[in-house]
Amino acid sequence: MELIMVSKKERVIYITILGIVILFLFFPSPTANIEVRKHILFTGHPILAVTTELKNQGKRGSEGNLFYASDLSSSYIYVKKTRLGWIADKSGSGP
Repeated sequence: MELIMVSKKERVIYITILGIVILFLFFPSPTANIEVRKHILFTGHPILAVTTELKNQGKRGSEGNLFYASDLSSSYIYVKKTRLGWIADKSGSGP
């Protein structure tokens, strides 16, 4: 049985990439646009997360900023600003 030898440099690269992926998945996003796309990805639409056109509908009182993604059934997505970044709050078919 042949063992695959991984150099120390390759291990550091793998750990760095894993750390970036974990940060992307579990922490708030730096911009509202990225958070909306991440929300679309996590709701089971990986292709739409990249291809759909997003329209910022502006701030809506205490509910946060409203984004419109035309290609989704739940096309309205609210995002809120926190100290760490933006988080998706709620989504639905109408504002």
